[in-house]
Order: sequence, then C-alpha cells, then structure tokens
Amino acid sequence: MRYWAYMFIMGILFYLMFGYFLPYVSLSSILIVLVIILPIFYLCIAVHELGHLLFGFISGYKFGYLTIGLFTIYKGNKKLNMTLKHRGLTGQCLMLPSDDYEKFKFVYYHLGGVVMNALFATVSMSVLIVRLNGYFATITLITFFMMNIVLILYNAVPNSKEDEPNDVSNVIAASKSSESKRGLFLIHCVESKFLDGGRFRDFDENIFKRKQNNTSCNFLVENITLFEARRLFDAGDYNAAKSIYTPLEYSIFPATYRNEAIVEFLYCCILTRDYDKAQDVFNENEALFSSNKLESSRLLAAYENFVLRKNDRCEELIAMAKKEARNIFIEGYRIMELDYILELERAIQESKEGSFA
Repeated sequence: MRYWAYMFIMGILFYLMFGYFLPYVSLSSILIVLVIILPIFYLCIAVHELGHLLFGFISGYKFGYLTIGLFTIYKGNKKLNMTLKHRGLTGQCLMLPSDDYEKFKFVYYHLGGVVMNALFATVSMSVLIVRLNGYFATITLITFFMMNIVLILYNAVPNSKEDEPNDVSNVIAASKSSESKRGLFLIHCVESKFLDGGRFRDFDENIFKRKQNNTSCNFLVENITLFEARRLFDAGDYNAAKSIYTPLEYSIFPATYRNEAIVEFLYCCILTRDYDKAQDVFNENEALFSSNKLESSRLLAAYENFVLRKNDRCEELIAMAKKEARNIFIEGYRIMELDYILELERAIQESKEGSFA
C-alpha cells in the first residue's frame, strides 16, 4: 500500500510540475520520461548511497561495500574487489565504524543518503525555477527531482515492519536505549568480521549477551539474542541454539529479520530431530519456505529428506543451494553457508546408511 501511495504522489507531482515548467505537454514528453526514468532512478540511488559513503567517512567509518544495481565494490581481506554477483537491483552502502563502542556514531551515517537526495532535489528545483534550460533539460530535471523525492520518502518514512528497516527506522530504533544502540553497533561488527572471512563462531561468547537490566526491547535489541542463537548454531550446538530460537519474539522483527529467523529455527528443529515441531513451523510459514530466499534450497533439502522422508529432489536442491552460496560475495557468509551444506550432505548420507534417524 505504501508503494502505491508513493506512485500516486509522484504522478500528481509530475502532472503539476509538467504543467508549470513546460510550455506544452505532449506524447513526446511522456515518451522522454519513460526512456530516461530508469537511468535517472539509478543515478539518484548512486547519489543516495554516496551520501552514506560521505557521511560515513565524516563519522570516522571505514569502507565496507557499495552496491548500485548489479555492481558491487567491496573490501575483503584488506583489498578492494568488484563483483556482479549481487542479488539486489537497487543500492546499499555499508560502512564500518570503529571497534570502540564508545566512539560509535550512527545518526549522520544513516541519514546521509536522505540528506544528499534532499540537496540534489533542491539544486534541481533551483535550476528549474531559474528557467535557463531547454525542453529536454526541463523534463530531465523534473524527473531527477521526482526520483530524489521518491527516495527521500522511501527512506525517511519509518517502515520497520516492512522488509528491511530503512534509514530513519534504524535511527529511531537505535535511539531508544543504550542496548538498542549496541544492537545496531553489533550489526556493523558482524558485517566487518564477515567481510574479512570471519563467521559467528569466531565471536567471543559474551559479546551477544543481553544486559539483564534492559527493559526497552525493539528489533535491534532482540536481534542481539538472534545473533547469540546464530553463534551457537555456527558452533554446532544446535540444541542450545534451538532453546534461544523457540521463545524469540518474532513479531517484533521487520519482515527480513523475521523470515531469516524462522528459516533458521526450522533448520534447528530438523537437526535436533524434532520433526513434529519442524512440520508445524513449516506449515505455518509454507509460503515463506517456498519462496526464493537465500537458504531455502538447503532448508527444503533437509526438510524433504528428514521430515517428509522424500529424497527424489535432494541432489537438485543441494546443487541449487551450492549455487546460491557461491554467489554470496561476502566471504564469511559464503564460507559458512558452504560448510552448512557440507554438513547437510553428510547427515543425508548418514540417514541413507541408517546412522542418522
């Protein structure tokens, strides 16, 4: 519904601005917009992500990765790399703060993209008002202004319950309490570790412990607990991980966080041989597990083999899971996922031999 509202607002603004700044509106002007709107949209995404990059450097962050469309530049093993193997089609900029939590500043970095879009929208509107440009240039500037406004709305209107939380959602959530701020800080710590080939089990066992006196809980705070479950899972302690996944307050998470947590919980149920619980979780979230999520092929291979006792698609699903894993450009995540697939293959082989019931 939110996206349709943005489209409606954009349509109204296009109509008003075309009528005000153009001497006439014809079919050709509409065709020009249709031709230039996509490249201008990605130009505005680049403006937004470069805003995060600039304000990240101002805040003392180091470069992690920058994605615009299919192109990703990332820093791994202390060198810059470039890849086209990114699943998204929009943009993302990850900057890495200092390891010192006391020096962690998040407001400028997270709002940098919106600020940069607002700056370029202001500049384009100023040029339009001066009216020193021709017909085609006017249409281009109107489109550029509109795309910047769309990105401002998309990232400045809180959406913590829709997909991945946007820039303002993160700032609001991290400002709730010191533990919320630490939750955001730990997300950056995890990404930094993984870019250098690390994984969850490499973290100290105390880093993901929640503070007992903390009473303010939001998705950033609950995500600290989720990280602890992932650390235990990555260390092979599936029962301990399952004991954390079971009471998690899943409804507090945005959709992307929640979906990943449910997928991991189901996988834990399978590995701990709690097949009745696994079937219940699967049935409650069947649409999610049937969708094209990162770990869906590995999960489906495990579910069909151990819960449903079907292995006719097992080799195909394992092959798909390996392909998905190899396309992960962040080294730590790629290594971890390939290890999980290898462990699954061993468990499936053991089940065939009768040693994994």
